Amino acid sequence: MNTALIIIMVILGGVSLGWVLHHRSMRRMLPILTRLAAEKNGKVEFPSLFLMPKLRFSHSGTEVEVSGASTGIAGESRRYTYAKFIGLDFKSFKLRIPPRSLQTIVDKWIGQKKPIPTGVDRLDKRLSIYSNNEPLLKAILSARIQAELLLWAERKTDNRISDIRNYDDNLIFAVTGDLENYEEYKLLLNTACRFFDAVTKVASNHSNVLNDS
Repeated sequence: MNTALIIIMVILGGVSLGWVLHHRSMRRMLPILTRLAAEKNGKVEFPSLFLMPKLRFSHSGTEVEVSGASTGIAGESRRYTYAKFIGLDFKSFKLRIPPRSLQTIVDKWIGQKKPIPTGVDRLDKRLSIYSNNEPLLKAILSARIQAELLLWAERKTDNRISDIRNYDDNLIFAVTGDLENYEEYKLLLNTACRFFDAVTKVASNHSNVLNDS
């Protein structure tokens, strides 16, 4: 068997395995998203055969997209499930909350990025929290928001927070892996929507103060 044929077989095997795993995840996700769509007066969309179905609904007048995806290169990709809020204007306010990792520790050590200490050891040990406006960020991190972040960050197996950030006109709240059941999806939606409500309330009040000054 020549080298070219071996390479082709390896590639085809990887593609086949990826498709099987994708189809399995899609079969698990679809009935849950359909149930949530009925509850939220939303709809489920199918972008393509190679992408996960997406739940779309409205929360406080803002479009929300819920689905799963992968990040990283082949062989090292990681699954995540997210709720994304679309069409926002944060008036240059930026925030990001990834899990604490070797990369975030190195960034802090070399002075490239310095996380904002919250004063809550359980949060600071598990999450690296960044913002260009520390007072606004701390106003967002109420006791309830902290508790809900810790629900994901202190899971028995590992830290389930994948990435929480705003970019362009979006706010995304993502957790690692595929969610297993309806209850986990409800927890994600409830947590993400309350975080969105806190961010938009604080950002809106800040904008009103700037406009009045």
